[in-house]
Amino acid sequence: DEVRQNVLLNMCFNMGIYKLLNFEKMLVALMHRDYETAAGEMINSFWAKQVGRRAEELFEQMRKGGE
Repeated sequence: DEVRQNVLLNMCFNMGIYKLLNFEKMLVALMHRDYETAAGEMINSFWAKQVGRRAEELFEQMRKGGE
């Protein structure tokens, strides 16, 4: 959905496409529409530690989508 697409756009803008593509487990989870796993891969990353609160916001958006 649009909310989850915006999460990916935000991450891509923040770290660049090549680093985003290194989130292989997250991307596989997204292909299977397993949003809980995808969100977990995001929040348990070095990136999340770097961006702090913003990662928590994106984590929730990935989990919930456009409910």
